[in-house]
Amino acid sequence: MIKIFDDIALDLEAIKNLIKSLLKDKDILVKDSYGYLAEHTGKMIRPSLVVVAGMLCNKFYDKNIQKMAAVIELLHIASLVHDDVIDQANMRRGHATISHLKGNKYAVIIGDIIISESFKLLCSLGNIDIANEVAICASSLSEGEIIQDNATGNIDLTLNDYIKIIDKKTASLFVTSMKIPFIFFNQDTAKIENLARLIGVIFQLSDDVLDYSSHLDRSGKNKYNDFLESKVTLPIILLKQHINEQQNQRLKQIFFEKNNKLDNLQYVNNLILQYNIIDKCHDYINQNYILVSKNKIMEFKDNEISQLLIKTIDFIIQRDY
Repeated sequence: MIKIFDDIALDLEAIKNLIKSLLKDKDILVKDSYGYLAEHTGKMIRPSLVVVAGMLCNKFYDKNIQKMAAVIELLHIASLVHDDVIDQANMRRGHATISHLKGNKYAVIIGDIIISESFKLLCSLGNIDIANEVAICASSLSEGEIIQDNATGNIDLTLNDYIKIIDKKTASLFVTSMKIPFIFFNQDTAKIENLARLIGVIFQLSDDVLDYSSHLDRSGKNKYNDFLESKVTLPIILLKQHINEQQNQRLKQIFFEKNNKLDNLQYVNNLILQYNIIDKCHDYINQNYILVSKNKIMEFKDNEISQLLIKTIDFIIQRDY
């Protein structure tokens, strides 16, 4: 568990137990895979943000908040299971993916079951506005995946279009995570929605930079996955702003090709090092998102909870996995 979330450790334990409790009536084959996923829930950032948002609504160790957090985590787990099928990924969080262990057909069905459990739990909250918010988010996640897939290999992807993809496939779940407690307790959602969107974008931008700078043993997945899959992300977009025309043409050809990516990996990595792109990425994220988000956090009057949110952002940008 992330140290910064020690203050909500009891909530997170309750959320994990709630997720595991949904196993009790399942077939043994489903239990095995569901239990495997439940044991490897990752950093729990999204459900933690649900709990923190609940605290901003003056709700502490609240059963309804814990249900909301479990809904979000289940939806997130299901999206990862399906993503691993699409990306043909063998590793996730340092462990073999369900699709690698059981095959794609099995993984898709398990993902569907988890989504069903998420919506069953959602219905138990008895709030149509929250149900509508989560349904819109689930649609946005899928739409974002389609748009990203369509952009694969497009070296001319603009920074603006790239951020639009992030808004749908990543930030939307962060927004829903922090927004639903405010909806449930009839609080104004404008400020928290803007903040959550910034945190979600920071998370994905940092994740995309990690793909060019992290290591397998910490991140739990292979380095350069995005490059090998021809996904154009922040490092490549910023790199294009600094290279010459000859380098640009070769880069375009490399991303257009489906094969021989490993042969060209050193060339791209050398360009990233030559133009100091990783530092430029960090500067971009800091100037456009981190500083703005921390200023918005200070609009909330509770200093203790505000500091918890700031620590969350610091963890997201400083992590190496």
